[in-house]
Amino acid sequence: MSLFGKLSQDPSALLKEATARKDRGDLRGAIGCLRAAYGRIGKDSGYLIGTYLRLPMYLQLAGKPRPAWKEFQLLLRNGYPGQPRAKGLRAMDQSDIYDKMRLFLQREGRAHEAVRFGVMSTVAWCQGMIYQRRKGELGDPDDAEWIEEWVTPLLKKAGRLDKLQEVTSLLTSRLVKPRELDLDRLGKEIDKIVIKG
Repeated sequence: MSLFGKLSQDPSALLKEATARKDRGDLRGAIGCLRAAYGRIGKDSGYLIGTYLRLPMYLQLAGKPRPAWKEFQLLLRNGYPGQPRAKGLRAMDQSDIYDKMRLFLQREGRAHEAVRFGVMSTVAWCQGMIYQRRKGELGDPDDAEWIEEWVTPLLKKAGRLDKLQEVTSLLTSRLVKPRELDLDRLGKEIDKIVIKG
């Protein structure tokens, strides 16, 4: 029996093997280990979103951007086994997914599009803090200085610092009620400013 066969019953061992294979440059083997591990992970496993964000990132490294993007979308739509049901924790997971989508797009040389997902990541994080009743730790999400602080690096990477005032103004108005914000709609508004503007 191969090493992979022996590992196939233990998700933790498969996840470690995926890392080892990736480090050796065996991305195909690493992706296979991840998929096998995911197939073995049950609903009460305790694995968090980071475990599942490895697959799209490995697929990108393997030169498969379309399947990688599809994995992100599946995570957003379907979640993952054992995902917490609490709205605040789900929003935090969503924030992590959007952040990896931002990184993915930046690595693909699509920094203009990445701005949308960087914004959506931070807004989902704000929503998570509010849902968890941790607003005191959050401060004022509609504070223009705070918004400029985290939007500036996104726009700088995209070469669109000229849009800082416009994006900040949009977010200041939208983050007055972050709990009620539709992230997809907000993302389209950001694209309209950064990509089409």
